[in-house]
Amino acid sequence: LFIVDIKGSVIKTNPVTVQKLGYSMEELLSMNIFDLYPPERRAEAEESYSQIIVGEKYLCDIPFRSKAGADIAIETKVTPGKWRGAEVIFSISRDVSAGKAVEYELRVAFEKMKSILSSVSAYIWSGIIDPGGRFTYIYRSPALGDITGRQQDYFQGGFDEWFGIIHEDDRERVSAQYRRLLARQADRGDDTYRIYHAGGDTRWVRDSILARPFGDSQVRLDGVVSDVTERRRAVEALEKSESRLKGILSSMTELVFAFDTDMRFTFYHTPDLNRLYRRPDEFIGKRPSEIMPQEHDALFRAAFEATKTNGEAEFEYWLEIGGVQRCYSAKLSPIIKEGQFDGVVAVVRDITDQKNLQTALFRSERRYRELFNNIHDGSTWIDMNGRLIDFNLPFEGLLGYERDELYLKTVWDITPEKWHNFEKEIIEKQLIERGYSDPYRKEYTRKDGTVIPVEVRKYLIRDDEGRPEGTWVIVNKVAP
Repeated sequence: LFIVDIKGSVIKTNPVTVQKLGYSMEELLSMNIFDLYPPERRAEAEESYSQIIVGEKYLCDIPFRSKAGADIAIETKVTPGKWRGAEVIFSISRDVSAGKAVEYELRVAFEKMKSILSSVSAYIWSGIIDPGGRFTYIYRSPALGDITGRQQDYFQGGFDEWFGIIHEDDRERVSAQYRRLLARQADRGDDTYRIYHAGGDTRWVRDSILARPFGDSQVRLDGVVSDVTERRRAVEALEKSESRLKGILSSMTELVFAFDTDMRFTFYHTPDLNRLYRRPDEFIGKRPSEIMPQEHDALFRAAFEATKTNGEAEFEYWLEIGGVQRCYSAKLSPIIKEGQFDGVVAVVRDITDQKNLQTALFRSERRYRELFNNIHDGSTWIDMNGRLIDFNLPFEGLLGYERDELYLKTVWDITPEKWHNFEKEIIEKQLIERGYSDPYRKEYTRKDGTVIPVEVRKYLIRDDEGRPEGTWVIVNKVAP
């Protein structure tokens, strides 16, 4: 027996303690009760005392260590109370060594098992059915109430009450499984089905059962019922998400690839396998360096690293597919999982036709520019408001402005005001009506302020829908 203060210091003990532990009474009264436990288990003992006091634990099974260093098997119960007006803890430790050890170990094991089963979120049950069909429960864990919303007494009658809460679409299948187990036609059963919770909602459960013979023509059933509602919803959400992804990908003409953090291919999508550089079984699980030409791998590595820091990256490359050189544009975006970089997804577009058009357009524009600038007469293109859109070198030289300055001008800025009405009449009566004008004379004002006489001829430019969008003007300087 020990009486200790709230910090564990020994206030009083009895002679049996002196006899069992080998310490003198004076030594014991100068010690803390937790000094009597093995040093490596002192913290565990302190925690056990706390759990016993608040009702979370029944007893402490950690042994005392005697002064001679021997461990003594004991069971300790503690109770808070008062001693001579002070808050104290009464600690009673019983020697359970020798013949009492087996009983003690069994009791401790039972307490531990009971505690474990009570803390498991799954409903654990066990029962026996006799030859007459009468079912008796041996054990039912507290999780039954959490999973079904009903107390244990609700199911006291046996399986009929349980079948009654199963969704009608699943009920017959589950009942048939139980019948097979009871008839010993099967030793195990495992099924996932829906039940009606007492709160009115539907839950998904997984029911795993083991059947075995017991006693005289009896069958024992041991089962575990787990609530898998959230997991089931997650699976359904994943299936919907994957279905939407497949729908999106099926409408894409681009190639899509996914890579893990080690730059290994983990996924691909293509509307046509013939558009791939290699077959899927040749690149899935491998790095681009093992598949692609060296110069392409260098581009990918640079883009991969840029994606980590900048969020995305793009590059273009030419690659021979089916004996034809084709140009591709790859855009890489990061895959973020739980806030961490988890790889990249690459969307690859075939831009060969676009590149060819750009090349053709560049060549066409270059030929146009060469022709435009080699015309001896001044030429300019103006929009319907008179803004100068483009012009050649002779036109620049005629007016004396720098090119950047001319872009800020309109035809009305370089035409003396006395010609404005005449110019507008030419536009309305000739250019708009028939698409071109007769050659006519007018004047332009140069940058230095001098006025020069010119001969002008205009041609109307229309857009694809036939609407006027500008005027092509040819200008010749004439003698005064």
